[in-house]
Amino acid sequence: MYPSLAMALADDSASEHANLRLTLPQCLLAIALFIVPLIGGQVSIESQPLAPGIGRVIVSILEGTELPLFTHALIGILAVCALAITLIRNPVLQAPTVRFSIPFLAMFGLLGFTVTYSEFKTISASAFVEWCSYGALFYAIVAAGGRGQRLKLLAGSFVAGSSLLALKGISEYAATRASDPGWRIFANWQNPNALAGMLLLGLFVALGLMLGSSKVLRLIWCLCATVILFALILTQSKGGYLAAAFGLVVVAAFGVFWGVGRRLLPAAVPVAFALGLALLLNRSQANGGAFFRVTSASTTQEQSSGFRKLLWKSAIETIQREPKGVGLGVYRFSSAKPGLTQQTHMAHNTYLQLAAEGSAGVLGLFVITISLWVATISRGARRLPDDRNLLRLGILGGISASLAHSVVDSDLYYFGLGFAFFGLLGIGLQLAADGTGPEYVPFPLRATAALVALLLVAGGGIYFGNVELQKAQLRAALMARSQEHEDFAQILSLAPFDGEAWYLAGAYDPSLSQEERIHAFREAAANSPTPRHLRALSRAFVAAGQYETAYSVLDRVFVYDPNNLLALKQMVELDVAQSDLSALRNTLARIEEVEHRSAFTVLAIPEMVPTETYEARISAAKIVPNVKEKARLLQAAVKGFSKYAAVTLPRIKQMAALSAEASFGDETLSVAKQKIDLAHGAALELAKIYRSLGDVGAAEKASSAAAGFEVD
Repeated sequence: MYPSLAMALADDSASEHANLRLTLPQCLLAIALFIVPLIGGQVSIESQPLAPGIGRVIVSILEGTELPLFTHALIGILAVCALAITLIRNPVLQAPTVRFSIPFLAMFGLLGFTVTYSEFKTISASAFVEWCSYGALFYAIVAAGGRGQRLKLLAGSFVAGSSLLALKGISEYAATRASDPGWRIFANWQNPNALAGMLLLGLFVALGLMLGSSKVLRLIWCLCATVILFALILTQSKGGYLAAAFGLVVVAAFGVFWGVGRRLLPAAVPVAFALGLALLLNRSQANGGAFFRVTSASTTQEQSSGFRKLLWKSAIETIQREPKGVGLGVYRFSSAKPGLTQQTHMAHNTYLQLAAEGSAGVLGLFVITISLWVATISRGARRLPDDRNLLRLGILGGISASLAHSVVDSDLYYFGLGFAFFGLLGIGLQLAADGTGPEYVPFPLRATAALVALLLVAGGGIYFGNVELQKAQLRAALMARSQEHEDFAQILSLAPFDGEAWYLAGAYDPSLSQEERIHAFREAAANSPTPRHLRALSRAFVAAGQYETAYSVLDRVFVYDPNNLLALKQMVELDVAQSDLSALRNTLARIEEVEHRSAFTVLAIPEMVPTETYEARISAAKIVPNVKEKARLLQAAVKGFSKYAAVTLPRIKQMAALSAEASFGDETLSVAKQKIDLAHGAALELAKIYRSLGDVGAAEKASSAAAGFEVD
């Protein structure tokens, strides 16, 4: 691909034709920028099962979700190798100004410092390695990216990858629209909003290349921009639409200021084509088609606006409570502490999440860095050639749109987005009149910098990627019931401070004694005090008959999440196991209180009805002696499961129709069947109780509800 693209670019500028020969670092950078839109869209949350074999690993890298850290490491290694080769080879390096580098490097330094006091050090360290990849790419582009056509090649590589990503999303919609005309495309990204963030960057760079090119290349970049914008529309991301509009306004304003306003008019062509295609598609589809989420905005307002406001309030409270930050990459474990939402991986606002994880100082340094970048690329713009200004406008538009989108999503926390964002910052500086300059650097300093970069990005990425791979393959072995005891010893020797590795050993190693199992869960909770690990430790104490200790461990869960539904359900089960009616009634009262809070009523996925409190009531009803009290518990449970069957179950069935292993909100059809069976039994029991009380009408309603609990 790259030789032909390079020749086309050379033809577009004959004066540079003879000099367009890419160095090895430039080839590595072009490859990294090309593949990051395609495989950089997943977020590391917890390990997923992956069968052994190199073929499985390759498929997971290209299409799967099991190995995000491993995949990101491969991309980061390309960038850091480009940087290291340039540092070793060249005594004179292109470098940003000192005024720019000081806040830029200080921001990364403060982010790295948060690892030292994070309660989840392994997770923070792996997140810092990914951020170091951002920095490595930025400096590699500045040091090795070159000028003129070479920068166009790097930008074109990114647009090519973004265009293939867009085509993938369009193909996904084409395959799904018959069954769901309002489908929002994912294109193997974590969610449609994150995909929109990446497409925004690709769109504006494509527009910049189109406006600054001539002949055939203008048509190629126009087609790329059209495809990318059409895919952006199919994400149905309202934040993406607004950010795109904001980016266009910025491009128009700076274009007039830089004296190239008239040259911007052709940008209307791909915009008009993409909008026209979307409108035609919309007319041919029922239920709003590609604009379903926009045309039904009132039905999504609670989720897209109300839920985000709660997240932002939670982030602000976290900043006030922990001014030094909670640690890079671990906001999710503090997100529920204010009690406004359930635990959420992202704050849905880059700026608030930066301040919550790294302190207000990190946010301030980020703002200073971006302000200096904008000032630098704007300086002397009128003296530069139009084609250079137009590409720079595209870069500026993409960065501006991404910054706007970061108000409603945590863009920089998706590796692909953060990597591309910092890469475009580097390209923008190289396009500026005086953004960078040659600096002589002695070999010892260059060698040291190369070694540190390789250790942080390549070494750290390989380590955390390998740990992730080992855990994924161990989970697959556990599912196949083919694990050996040595597997647990191997993963623990590789990652002795990984809480999830200790959790896997405690949960699945059959050779452990009761004391060893408690020790494993203690280590899991000590290295990563997640609610899941604490709940597992509590269960281990219950198995050992240490009920008071089990209660105290569950209380620690509520420090991180005062509304944790699984912990409340587990506490009910513990009360039932001890037949402690007094404690049980207190826990049930606590459950009713939680059900009236926003954390229960305003959800990230409105269609995902939580059932833990209903399951807890069914458990409680087993030991409640008062028949009327038992009926009230079962009635509330049946009512809640009826909502689950009406709202959540159809979505699970829809996903199961696509794939037997597919899930909706991490819930598979088999899990849904178990819940529906439980609800069916509760409804039958409720009908029986009402008959014994002589309430025939209520008994018939309960029987009718029981008949409705079915999974086809």
